[in-house]
Amino acid sequence: ALELIGEIEKKEGLPHILINGQWVKNSPLAGRPYIISGFGESTVDMMLDFTEKVGFYSLYQSHPFENWGHFDLIPGLFPKGREGMKACVEKAKERNIHLGVHTLTNFITTNDPFVSPVPHPGLATYAATTITQDLKEADTEIFIEDSTFYHRTTTLQTVRIGNELIRYSGISDQAPFKLLNCRRGAFNTTAASHKKGDRIARLMDHGYKTFYPNMDLQNEMIDNLVDFFNETGVSHMDFDGHEGAYSTGYGDASKDYFALRFLKGVDHLVINGTSQSSHFYWHLNTYMNWGEPWYGGMRESQNEIRFNNQATLERNYQPNMLGW
Repeated sequence: ALELIGEIEKKEGLPHILINGQWVKNSPLAGRPYIISGFGESTVDMMLDFTEKVGFYSLYQSHPFENWGHFDLIPGLFPKGREGMKACVEKAKERNIHLGVHTLTNFITTNDPFVSPVPHPGLATYAATTITQDLKEADTEIFIEDSTFYHRTTTLQTVRIGNELIRYSGISDQAPFKLLNCRRGAFNTTAASHKKGDRIARLMDHGYKTFYPNMDLQNEMIDNLVDFFNETGVSHMDFDGHEGAYSTGYGDASKDYFALRFLKGVDHLVINGTSQSSHFYWHLNTYMNWGEPWYGGMRESQNEIRFNNQATLERNYQPNMLGW
């Protein structure tokens, strides 16, 4: 059956990923374990020694970026920036080891240039309405026309008016509805005056204290990531937080397109896994190595589901792996 699926892939023009000339679904390299580490320029040699010693085929940096969106490396780990990362990649290549980096698929950190000092127009918003009174720079209450969806508390609790981001603590219980305890010029944006009738909307956010993009901005993020991989030669990434692509409103199409655009844009093979798969992504991925539910103790919520996952992986022609 698997061989037939491979033939169908090729005849239908679907992605058909090869590792060392062999289809990834048949390759013994697909399910190889990898080392997750917070290495930098000064510690990569030690970690490559360890990776080689245990016989793994990839060294994966768990948190290399100081922002998500533009993907600038943490200077303390990589003082030479992308040149430093490229040098690490070259050292790994000499030992036939992949080098990987971790990010969350389309999560945007609040320190990224997409957020401050001037927020990008493509930051995903919802609950758009208008303000019903003029707003001065120092005002800490904002009167709004429609309070729908403003009572629900989120992590960042942020609204946008023009190029100003504003955080608020809650909303009044009765009309005229107003946002309370507003922190003006949030995330290093600039507090400004706004006129009655100006548009206000909430920013979509996540519990990790990040924002989301719309589809256009997501494409910019993908291209930024492609540029990073092409410039450095990094060749391994997990699409963690892959479900974040739903923020664009395009469902599975957005999630699959993220992976497709990225892998088509990179000029070399990138082995990859995901936190959430779907039909089309199956043609793109190398493995599925997830399993971290937190509903119980280690044995109950960590190990049991990982063991049970193996049947699912086998049914879907995925290599057996036990998760991060």
